Order: sequence, then C-alpha cells, then structure tokens
Amino acid sequence: MKISKNCNMYSNERDNFIDKKEFEGPIYEQLSDAFQFILKHINIGAEVNGLCSKNVYELPIKSIRELVANAVIHRSYLAESKIQVSIFDDRIEVVSPGMLYGGMDIATMKTGRSKCRNQAIADIFQYMHIVEAWGTGIPRLITSCKQYGLQEPVFEEFGDGIKATVYRLQANSRTSEQSNKRTVEQANSRTSEQADSQSNK
Repeated sequence: MKISKNCNMYSNERDNFIDKKEFEGPIYEQLSDAFQFILKHINIGAEVNGLCSKNVYELPIKSIRELVANAVIHRSYLAESKIQVSIFDDRIEVVSPGMLYGGMDIATMKTGRSKCRNQAIADIFQYMHIVEAWGTGIPRLITSCKQYGLQEPVFEEFGDGIKATVYRLQANSRTSEQSNKRTVEQANSRTSEQADSQSNK
C-alpha cells in the first residue's frame, strides 16, 4: 500500500487551487514536507527586540507541526485514503483517515486523554522530539491558538475520518466584520422602529 500526503492551497474555497503537492517516501519526510508546505503558505512577520528581530508566524507553528504529526500517528493505515492538509484564506484543515481510536470521543480528546492506534510510530516521533508527552498536543494547540488571539480549533468526525480546523487571523477579521455589520443593522432597525413609533403618535 502506498502511503502519501496531499497538501493543497486554495485562494478561497475548494474550487480554486493555488498550489498542490503530494508527498511520498518515509513518513518522517512526508511530515517534514507537509510542515514546510504550511510554512510556505502562511503569513510571517517580524518581532523586533532592540537591534534584533525574529520571524513570527501568524499561527503557533510548533503546535501545527504536532497536529500534522498526530494525523500520522493516529490515522488508520487500513484505509486507502490519504492525509489531507488544506490551506484556505481563513483556516487550515487537517483530515486524517480513521475515526477516533479505542472508544475516544472529541470532548475527551480535548481534555488531553489519548489512545494511540500506531504505538510504534508514536514512540519514534517522541524519540525524535516531534511530539511531546501523550495527550498533550490537542490541549496545547487550543491554548496556543488562544494565546495568538485566534478562534478555538474545531474537531469533527465524519464518515471514516476526523478533521481538525485551525483558524487564521483572517477568520477573526471576518467574524469581527460580521459582528459589526449585525450591530449596525440592529441599530438601524431600532432607529427605524423608533421613527415609526413617533410618526404614529
């Protein structure tokens, strides 16, 4: 069975590709390639401290790498489908074949409890310092996104897989714009109601 990862970059939704790659080879190389693909397509800024500056990504990249690693560790290798990494203007989606393992559910997973489907891969990744202690990756991702001022990641089971969605800064901007629009519409509605009430007096 051929094991590979699909990585896709879209300008908006799935009808408009900007970049598309399929990575094969050793699993750890696929992980590295997928992570570099993500870094290539997300925003980066600079944090200045005195005379020095360092690159700062819009997302908590250490947690993003661990999220992709978790997809490799916990996926079902009996399934023919591939891990999918999709980058959109407002979010990143990581889809892993196979439902949650060992009777786990999403609520329990978010608390840090973990049951590993592929222990050998997990042991290797921990030895390589790609992942840390079992069960810490998802809670750390949630905390990191909060520290970055991002929406909380969303996890969904569907069909024969699980999808993790990490929202980018653009998603926050859109949410704020929508909230402001609703506020203006509500204010206009109240003004109109008050005007109608006064005209009826």
